[in-house]
Amino acid sequence: AAGPAPARGLLLQAALDAVEGRLGDPDLAPAVVARHLCVSVRHLHGLFADHGTTFGRWVLRRRLEHSHRDLVDPAWAHCTVGEVATVWGFRDASHFARVFRDRYGVSPREHRRARGG
Repeated sequence: AAGPAPARGLLLQAALDAVEGRLGDPDLAPAVVARHLCVSVRHLHGLFADHGTTFGRWVLRRRLEHSHRDLVDPAWAHCTVGEVATVWGFRDASHFARVFRDRYGVSPREHRRARGG
């Protein structure tokens, strides 16, 4: 018998999918995803809390992972660091550089140079 735990897991996966599909939107917010899933913002936050994270941390992590990957992808070599950041929903280049360095220990430019991107 399916109880609340499996349903919450399915709802979390739906939330993660919704986030993934909107990562490039700088206006992505919990209310947007909650509305998409027909749940309250509080319920959405609870789903992320069940898995030891927050909505904001998850979004930031995924944006950074995509940026990290694309900065060294030859298909993105024609784009500036700022353009890559913008594609993944970062509005402010200095904020992007700061959170990237905090996460990976190097600046986005250093990462690109070191990997030959």
